[in-house]
Amino acid sequence: MKTHEIPDFPKIKINNYISKLSNKIRIILEKDLFSSLINEPILENIALNLNFQKASLKKYIRYRKYPIFFLKELNKQIDKDVFNLIEQNNPLFFSKWKLINLPNFINPKLAYFVGYLQGDGCIESNKRRIDFTDEYLEQIEQINKICFDLFNTYGRIEGKHTTISKKEVYRLEVGSLVLNSYLHKIFGINRGVKINLKIPQIFTKHNEILKWYLKGLFDADGTLPKNPDKCKQFFIDVTFKDKEFIEQIKEKLGLFGIKTLKPYCRIAKSPTSDFISKTWELRIRKKEDMVKFLKEISFFHPNKKRRAKRLLDYIAPVV
Repeated sequence: MKTHEIPDFPKIKINNYISKLSNKIRIILEKDLFSSLINEPILENIALNLNFQKASLKKYIRYRKYPIFFLKELNKQIDKDVFNLIEQNNPLFFSKWKLINLPNFINPKLAYFVGYLQGDGCIESNKRRIDFTDEYLEQIEQINKICFDLFNTYGRIEGKHTTISKKEVYRLEVGSLVLNSYLHKIFGINRGVKINLKIPQIFTKHNEILKWYLKGLFDADGTLPKNPDKCKQFFIDVTFKDKEFIEQIKEKLGLFGIKTLKPYCRIAKSPTSDFISKTWELRIRKKEDMVKFLKEISFFHPNKKRRAKRLLDYIAPVV
């Protein structure tokens, strides 16, 4: 996997992210940050407000394994910013047994991961898992490696056949309440059915971050010719169900000088039922705009990356 090709910089700090996470998550710290800050009256107040025994709370402090609901109450009781202290001391997160690292900054790799998640991924409504699907095993393995690079955890990959296609499709499942909560709460991505998608505002603060985020979207739901020499009409498309999301993508492409056609509504009947689907397509059609896209943004998906190179070589050969 060539995930090392994704740059580590720039980095944009995510502020106050821990307090937004699920109360079922616990935090492990190497350093003892709180025992000197918590006296008996404070402990009694916390125990009373949470309806907990003091002995249980003392175990959290002794073993430095703190449930988030305890930390939220502690934050009310002392004159220190509990969550800021924690963020500065390399916390690890867990719900049952799996330890997860949660980045407190956005970098290109995280932006790409979130973009791909919004396209070919899903934050499960059971709050315990995220998953991805792709027809190319090489891409699913790449996403799994990026997941490990970011969060210190791998998922499980399985192949399956669908009723629509005879070709095998690959699914990556990452079981983690922590990761599910983080991606849902910090980036505002719906659990379950993907509706009302939005570009997270923090990704727009730096063009390099935005570029890798858009690359993730196009790797998931973008298309381009497989064989440019056999193609009558060149194009680069991206398709989503939400028109507003497509409009946002169009606007952000414009920041790179890339113009598109107007969003086009496609209506199709399911091959296996009477269900009618409606999606919105955004097409880059002019040669100069395709060249700009392929040079400025392009693809990271292994298969689409190879196709992008063939397309660029065909429409803008180096003399």
